[in-house]
Amino acid sequence: MIKYDHSSEMFISGIRLLISSHDTIQERLSLAYELEIHRITPEELPEEIRDRFIELDEKLSSAKPIDKMETKTAEKIADDVFLLYVDFTRYYYKS
Repeated sequence: MIKYDHSSEMFISGIRLLISSHDTIQERLSLAYELEIHRITPEELPEEIRDRFIELDEKLSSAKPIDKMETKTAEKIADDVFLLYVDFTRYYYKS
């Protein structure tokens, strides 16, 4: 589990930013990505979810500025972040 500790911390912090403020979903997603999620490298993740993470990272890194994104798009990506974290925890606790 130690090899996934950093990515676990970044995911948890990112999820907290997504759910813990009254800012718009775009602003929360932007903060979660810029402060936490972009600090995760694919090598820090279980192999089973790396491709999904890379795809998510590419969506967010190319969507600058995130805070100007359509609400539906931001909601979908925030949901993707959460579902990726759920899958991450499954692999995290199996290792």
